[in-house]
Amino acid sequence: MSGFIGWMETWLQAEKPTWSDLYLRVNSKPVVKLAGMDLQVMASSPPVREDDIEYLIGGKIDWSREVDLDHGVTVAGVRFRVNVLKSMGCGQAVLRRLETEPPALDRLGLPTTLLRRICQSSHGLIIVAGETGSGKTTTLSAMMYERARLRPTTTVTIEDPVEILFPHEMPTDEGRLSQFIQREVGHDTASFTQGLRAALREAPNVIAVGEVRDAESARLALQAGETGHLVFMTLHTRGAQETVSRLLAFFPEAQHVLIRQQLASGLRLVLRQVLMPRKTGDGRVLAYELMTLDGGVANCIRKGTDHQILNEISAGRDHGMVALNDMLTKLVRDDVISREEALRHSYDPEGLDASL
Repeated sequence: MSGFIGWMETWLQAEKPTWSDLYLRVNSKPVVKLAGMDLQVMASSPPVREDDIEYLIGGKIDWSREVDLDHGVTVAGVRFRVNVLKSMGCGQAVLRRLETEPPALDRLGLPTTLLRRICQSSHGLIIVAGETGSGKTTTLSAMMYERARLRPTTTVTIEDPVEILFPHEMPTDEGRLSQFIQREVGHDTASFTQGLRAALREAPNVIAVGEVRDAESARLALQAGETGHLVFMTLHTRGAQETVSRLLAFFPEAQHVLIRQQLASGLRLVLRQVLMPRKTGDGRVLAYELMTLDGGVANCIRKGTDHQILNEISAGRDHGMVALNDMLTKLVRDDVISREEALRHSYDPEGLDASL
């Protein structure tokens, strides 16, 4: 194949990608984002055409109308999430490079022993929070794969689009069998809500929903966690305290007492992640906040004293809990990240500034 797609295939085969995103604009050369930071024009590439973008999503696009499309595609063995759009009338696409296989849990820089124990829970809710590009999908995938490796598990995922590809069937360490059923919104199911409702009838042990976006999905996720399923989900929140508030906001205030009781008994983990550039400019480093229901956390949620949750996290080090500001403080003192970068990613910059 000639043109941009042919160039892209040759380029991907020639070297291991060290970039995170690829920006395409019709009649322009592609731009890559290096290590989540610097941008670079790929001068050796031919200009992108409309039919190159159509090739990536496997169909024609009516460019005369508004365009907002999501798709998953593999090119030369590299998996991408593709978002197609128009900007000032010009066709564009943004490709996020994905892992093609589930990553190993012990390679993520997270507390492996704690996460391994939690992902073997029989039921409940596991939430990974953070900004777009903070590695939420990577962490959830690693935990789900670890669960399937350790004990026989049927996992149903509802994603938009499917990102990391799991094996349909895989052996556990003991030689038994686990399986994955991956469903893509828009292709395999009409919506997250419909896919989540159907998953309750598909005999899963684990349900993973890409993101809870409405009250019905939130209700179904809580219901699933109470009825013998382990539910994995993501939210775009800045910390554990905000995650609780966001879930409550899906429901009328009259239901908040009930929802608090469900969360106080069903939450297994809230993990907030952030990826920041290293001070040396050599790649990025992971910082996180980790909350379990140990110590007084469950009581704070149940009683509505959410403002005390951060104190309970800071006091819960013996249970494996980690406050984001504590980790950011350590990274600055160890000269891994800059003070300015830490303050930019903290939801309590005044408190962080005082600790530094």
